[in-house]
Amino acid sequence: DHNDIERLLNLADGAPLTALQLANENKIAVYDNFKKDFYHLFENSKNHLSFAQQWSKQEIHLLLDWLFLLLKESLIYQLGSCQQ
Repeated sequence: DHNDIERLLNLADGAPLTALQLANENKIAVYDNFKKDFYHLFENSKNHLSFAQQWSKQEIHLLLDWLFLLLKESLIYQLGSCQQ
């Protein structure tokens, strides 16, 4: 669907072939789990060691891209709420 395409392109930083690869590997679901776990980590409802062990199995460049994306999303959210 259109929303998934936008999310995939966002996860792939606008690169359509990378987005296609992410779609084929069902990375939207993996990213959603990473995002949920990351927020739980900062709410202290997830153990740091278990988070590190679980996500160390993923490709490091993918995790770094996702961390950057989470930071970007958080900044956009903060800026949007400041302007209201």
